[in-house]
Amino acid sequence: MKRTLAFITLSCVLAGSVHAQILRYQLSSSSSEIPETWSASTVAPGLTADPLSRGPGIGGAALGNGFSGTNWNSINGTPSETATLANAIATGDYFQFGLTVSAGYEASLSTLDLSLRRSAVSSPNNFQWQYSLDGFATSGIDFADFQYWGRNSGTAPGNVTPYQWMTTDTPGQGNGNPLSTLDLTGISAFQNIAGGTTITFRLYAWGRDSNPGTDSNTLAMGRINGPTFGGTVSLVPEPSALALAGLGMSLALIFRRRA
Repeated sequence: MKRTLAFITLSCVLAGSVHAQILRYQLSSSSSEIPETWSASTVAPGLTADPLSRGPGIGGAALGNGFSGTNWNSINGTPSETATLANAIATGDYFQFGLTVSAGYEASLSTLDLSLRRSAVSSPNNFQWQYSLDGFATSGIDFADFQYWGRNSGTAPGNVTPYQWMTTDTPGQGNGNPLSTLDLTGISAFQNIAGGTTITFRLYAWGRDSNPGTDSNTLAMGRINGPTFGGTVSLVPEPSALALAGLGMSLALIFRRRA
């Protein structure tokens, strides 16, 4: 009985976290709605989430089951000659969201999934993920760059291979496309995130072919599938709990030797 109690105590104190979907923005709305922000639908205990929002350089656009923006890559409303990342950063052409780890918890991020939808060939097709630990008071940190070419206008080719829309001009993709899963396990800032830490994420977009800032070609998150993080969130044992765990371990070893 004592041996069983010791192992139960040890298990309760040191129980590990299981990898799961810890933060998700599920997008579901009518096509006539233009939400200013969008709240997370799944938030693991131990986390709080900032809503999806748009940077000041883009306007809202209506899209069923999506979070859409228009007027990408303009500078103070004037079309730029060349759409660039620098212009996107200067103008504020991004989608943003974030998470905060609650006191007494620790979190690690392992994967990031998202679907995107371009409305036409002149919508943005270049992207950069950035994160910040100070709400972008200082420059953000780049952690992934990619292209996405899928678009609503035009006719889909006969055979579309998985993730072809990320490498070639792929028309007929009206419902948007899932992007390749980002592996975050190698990014130290996303591992063992301490309680009280806030991480803000931005997805910058640029690269339209014609009339940046003047037409209505859009870029949207979704449809349905907004940003989704896989990972773990766990309680951080108090020092007294760690001491109890150490006692439980010692007792377990003693009882094992006597058995």
